[in-house]
Amino acid sequence: MKRPSVRIVAMALAVMALAAGLYATTVGHGFILLDDQQYIPTNPLVNQGLSWATARAAWVQSCENYWAPLLWLSFMVDVEMFGLQPWGFHLVNVVLFALNAGLLFVLFSRWTGRAGVAMAATLLWMLHPTRVESVAWVVERKDVLSGLFLLLGLGAYVETHRSQLRGGLWLAWLFMALGGATKQILIVMPALLMLLDIWPLQRTSWDRIRRDGWRLGLEKWAFWGLAFALAVVPVWLHQQAAAMLESSFLERARMIPQHYLFYLQKTIWPTGLSVLLGNLDFRWDMLVLSCGLLGGITWALWRYRKAAPWALWGWVWFVGALFPLSGWVWAGAEKLATRFMYVPHMGLALAVSLAAAQGCSRWRAARPWAVAGLVLVLAAYAGMTLHLLPFWRSNLTLFPRVLQGNPQSVHGFDNLA
Repeated sequence: MKRPSVRIVAMALAVMALAAGLYATTVGHGFILLDDQQYIPTNPLVNQGLSWATARAAWVQSCENYWAPLLWLSFMVDVEMFGLQPWGFHLVNVVLFALNAGLLFVLFSRWTGRAGVAMAATLLWMLHPTRVESVAWVVERKDVLSGLFLLLGLGAYVETHRSQLRGGLWLAWLFMALGGATKQILIVMPALLMLLDIWPLQRTSWDRIRRDGWRLGLEKWAFWGLAFALAVVPVWLHQQAAAMLESSFLERARMIPQHYLFYLQKTIWPTGLSVLLGNLDFRWDMLVLSCGLLGGITWALWRYRKAAPWALWGWVWFVGALFPLSGWVWAGAEKLATRFMYVPHMGLALAVSLAAAQGCSRWRAARPWAVAGLVLVLAAYAGMTLHLLPFWRSNLTLFPRVLQGNPQSVHGFDNLA
């Protein structure tokens, strides 16, 4: 990889410092009853710290029906460093998130060649209040740690084809395996690699993807095989524990468009965010509206695929990365969770920033208004984030917030009691 300029390094460090400063208050938060206790203080696999015995056990045991050896190992390292004090676990989450933000900026600047666009996209992703759940909740180390491996894998893949990085494909595969050993959402990585082939690598195009898709897909056979293995493990574990939510295929399929509409709404106007969100009720009018809106956006972006391939790219990234969590498989207490947008928002934020930059280049008179609009949006997102963070301080602040947004939450009542 070409050595980044001093300017890019300085901007990346500034992004990391901003991310760390934004979430610094979480270091003073405690553990919450929602999974934190079961994953760490009362988990005999973790609370003993790191040893050869616990390290081996992390790869063969599935605590809380969840196989995540690197997650358990990271918690064991925290126990060795900080004991069972929650501030240390929160600190590591903040550091990992800051690394994610800095690395995302570097990748965006490499892919676009435009530091300003990369900064705007990174800030849109980083300051968005849907990140709060992934950073302020200790057990969501899953997102920040697996996200770091995902970004490293995507970067290695691009550099393999741009700079002839020796062994880069297997390095990307290794990062996928490490990320998958933290959170199985990395099953989306082969699809994201296909998107990178379209843009920015331009190894194919939207018009040629049907012809080139088989070749590019077979080229990634090792990634698809790993994705299949990672997809099977959590389903099998939940079935063994009878933790799968019973629902018909028709019930799940008809709710997926409404789920996408929910996530789009929370992307644009992220209010009322909380953990343990209530389920959506099926409505025919909402199904028609959802399908019409999703289809209309896809059709419009398809029409502009030649002039702006990155626009359809960002939309497909969002839809595709969210698909495994859109409702096909239901397990656990939640069918909807805003933390599910951790990876999907990455590509979408870049596409939105590129669209704004293209608009400014065509209509220069609109540039000051676009900059002012961006600043207002970022300020609003940062304000919403700062508003949400205190609710994660303790059980007595979190669960009243849960019940405020979802008065029927059994888990909210149980944990508050």
